[in-house]
Amino acid sequence: MENTSAWLKKYDLPVPRYTSYPAAPHFTFDFGSEAFATALAGIETQAPLSLYIHFPFCRSLCWYCGCNMKVANDSGAMMPYATAVRREIEMVAALIPGRKKVDSIHFGGGTPTWGPRAGREAVTQALRAQFDLAPDTDFSVEADPRTLDGEIADELAALGVNRVSIGVQDFDAPVQEAINRIQPFSVVERGVMALRRAGLRDLNIDLIYGLPLQTPETVARTIELAISLTPQRIALFGYAHVPWMKKHQKLVERLPLPDAAQRLALFSAAQKTLTEHGFVQIGIDHFAAPDDKMARAAANGTLNRNFQGYTTDTSPTLLGFGASAISALPMSYAQNDPGIESYIDTIASGRLATVRGRHLTAEDARRREIIMNLMCNARCTISPDIAVQAAPALAPLVEDGLCRWENRNDLVMTDEGKPWVRVVAACFDSYHAPSTARHARAV
Repeated sequence: MENTSAWLKKYDLPVPRYTSYPAAPHFTFDFGSEAFATALAGIETQAPLSLYIHFPFCRSLCWYCGCNMKVANDSGAMMPYATAVRREIEMVAALIPGRKKVDSIHFGGGTPTWGPRAGREAVTQALRAQFDLAPDTDFSVEADPRTLDGEIADELAALGVNRVSIGVQDFDAPVQEAINRIQPFSVVERGVMALRRAGLRDLNIDLIYGLPLQTPETVARTIELAISLTPQRIALFGYAHVPWMKKHQKLVERLPLPDAAQRLALFSAAQKTLTEHGFVQIGIDHFAAPDDKMARAAANGTLNRNFQGYTTDTSPTLLGFGASAISALPMSYAQNDPGIESYIDTIASGRLATVRGRHLTAEDARRREIIMNLMCNARCTISPDIAVQAAPALAPLVEDGLCRWENRNDLVMTDEGKPWVRVVAACFDSYHAPSTARHARAV
């Protein structure tokens, strides 16, 4: 792309990922458990829910990791956490009017498949006891292929899981060594085969670009190997290097990190390989088989975005359980205590673990709709008053060709500009301060 070099110099800026608006750094500590309880009581009775459960434990530390996690090998440390999550589910459900239908469940982490089976079973049983789970509820679980065997695959199938997201990141051996994530292709393939034998057909593979030692050629090879496992979806996340938040990421700096131009070249190589194999690009970092429901949602304008990234889930309320989990209600956000021990203690005392959040104003809701439409559909309709306020920041982006106006009020990302959609979205973010922002880079 002829504009790439100039755009990288001007627009490779730290901007939010916009899995929410306002973004999580703008949550405040004056929104606590009482505010969350009030918000729960006001949930629309007929509206379905989406549920997220955070399992923070892992077998080992991956140096690139930005998640809220803890290395643990003792089930004695993990079972009290599962007990607390089960109790939190009961407490939250008691505050919601009526028995709520659930459209989707996601177990994230950490590594939800690491640790005692009894913990996962206890949490799942609590969900089934407190909520109305339909037989076709979308139930997804993140898995580490290094610990994924036939026994765990059979357990997931018995729990009702119907989609598994496998964390691969990269198949190149030197890259794996550079990030302390050693898992040869044979290990991942063995885990996938175990899932298929257990009847679990819907597979997501998570990859990362922007890691040390990656080249366009090695990334393309990783994509080829990932596709050979016949996944329905591939997530291609840009590595977020945030050592001021995750100090262990400094270990990644032992080798040079790719600069902005190199990162874009890595993404472009992956994108080219995926599209040549028929995958459809979804938003900024997802790809799906053409017959997958995520591809259909993107085509018909029903794609959504939440704290798990792009999703086909359209539930207006997402409830998060566990340490650091975030709940997204129609007009508020609430985040749990990220400390595992303090989370357990708070729940054991009979109190909700909310430590911060935010009430949304009507203006927040208007801007959230604009930003989410840009992120999901690469276009949005903007009211004249917001357009006037955004005009100074937006004008150079339009002039440079990242986006264009249609029918006066419709802003559309150009094909070349789509990788910079977060920069365009930031023009409508009334909380974003570019000079002080500490986010991952735009590309």
